[in-house]
Amino acid sequence: MLSADTPEKESPHIKLAQVAQFVSVATSLIGFGGLFLMVVLVREMLRYGVETSAVVLVTVLSLLIIFSISVLLIRQLSSVLGVYLQSGNVDESQKLELSGRRTAVLEAPREPAPSITEHTTRTLEPSCRERKT
Repeated sequence: MLSADTPEKESPHIKLAQVAQFVSVATSLIGFGGLFLMVVLVREMLRYGVETSAVVLVTVLSLLIIFSISVLLIRQLSSVLGVYLQSGNVDESQKLELSGRRTAVLEAPREPAPSITEHTTRTLEPSCRERKT
């Protein structure tokens, strides 16, 4: 719920900071949650007497998946933070400005463009088949 003194539109810096915070929290939750679920899964597999090679395989694959998802989220976080930091360093003099000069204007076309079917359908041979109506 918005209070009376809260502006309706947030600045881009606040939005980027919220995105960065969300990505970092998601990375932490996926990392710790994935490790917790992997430990629980390995414990249950060992309790039911699954072969050691299968447990090792499941452990390695789980760690690989958790690691790769975390790396992708960290890369996303670094790009969001990079944009956030670069947006704060732009001076007013560095911003792009439109030039006041007038660009060349194209002339109006002299004749209309010919139809695509004008040259193709006029030269076709008449059809040998009769139409069924």
